[in-house]
Amino acid sequence: MAVTPAGGRPRRPKPMVQKKKSETAILHAARVVVEARKQAKLSQADLAEKIGVSQARVSEMERAAGRYGLSISLLDRVATACGGTLKLKFEKATRPKRSR
Repeated sequence: MAVTPAGGRPRRPKPMVQKKKSETAILHAARVVVEARKQAKLSQADLAEKIGVSQARVSEMERAAGRYGLSISLLDRVATACGGTLKLKFEKATRPKRSR
């Protein structure tokens, strides 16, 4: 079922499964930022100064809020400021074999 905004074309609803996976990844990244900051014994204001953003932006990052999200370059700056390195890992999803 398409939703028609006032004076516009119908929009297709977004798939819920895809959105949930995306939201899960963002929430995970936000938790990683909080944990890294706390382990480095930095306040939000201290981290903000080190990575060149406002304290409010750090708060948004940690809540997975705000319009800008968490870019890889921003996460790399957070890791460096907290005394670590950013590592990304892609794994091939394994599917259970079907019995015939």
